[in-house]
Amino acid sequence: RRHTRYISVTGVQTCALPISPTPRGAAVTVVLASRGYPATSSSGDVIAGLASDGQLIDRVEGVTVFHAGTRYENGHFVTAGGRVVMVTGQAPTLRVARERAYEGARRITFEGVVRRDDIAAHVV
Repeated sequence: RRHTRYISVTGVQTCALPISPTPRGAAVTVVLASRGYPATSSSGDVIAGLASDGQLIDRVEGVTVFHAGTRYENGHFVTAGGRVVMVTGQAPTLRVARERAYEGARRITFEGVVRRDDIAAHVV
């Protein structure tokens, strides 16, 4: 692991994740948005499946969770509207990267979650 990137949640550093550059391979990112997005969005819904470091409680190999519309309140993450989290799967192939991203996305739940199920489907 040659590089460390600091992942922030609403501007507050919560953890440092080692990021290994891969000269070859693929990555797929699935966005989980809040109820009503994009016209409106809800806020304050408890997000299940995330540990206190903002990553999956039940880890998936090659998966990183990036936060956009979250807050950390009373020991858990809650939605803060809009695009809530992005789940990225990395792997040697696009097919496996997609599988990892969607497996990670399925492990994160909150009231009214909106998720597309066709990301990278046309290329695998």
